[in-house]
Amino acid sequence: MDFDSSRRVSSRDEPPLLMDVHHDPDSATVRIAISGEVDALSAAQLEQTFIGAVRRHRPAVVEMNVRDVTFLDSAGIRTLVVCQADARQVDCRIALLDTPPLFRRVLEICGLLNHFHLEPSDVAEPMPPDPAVS
Repeated sequence: MDFDSSRRVSSRDEPPLLMDVHHDPDSATVRIAISGEVDALSAAQLEQTFIGAVRRHRPAVVEMNVRDVTFLDSAGIRTLVVCQADARQVDCRIALLDTPPLFRRVLEICGLLNHFHLEPSDVAEPMPPDPAVS
């Protein structure tokens, strides 16, 4: 497996977005591990990293491990949709791996679970106790 890059995007007050890109030529797969916040400050870097990996390696699949994504806003959602559209143009597919419950819930609320070939969660998120009820 080839190690391609590790990128860090941050401003002074924002936690960084880390992306590790690996190419496995034996399986025509690119793996991108994403860690941190995918928001208006970092979404463009994710898109650039994704497009660069697809153009460079021409994979059949891009596996995006999102286990360590701590925040996803509308800019991040838009970027995922744009990446999916770009991948489809070159007969590539995106597989979102290790989707945390809150990440999955955001995609579900936006109606994008099917878009990324994800199944709805079988287990509901537990609600925090209501402090007004004692």
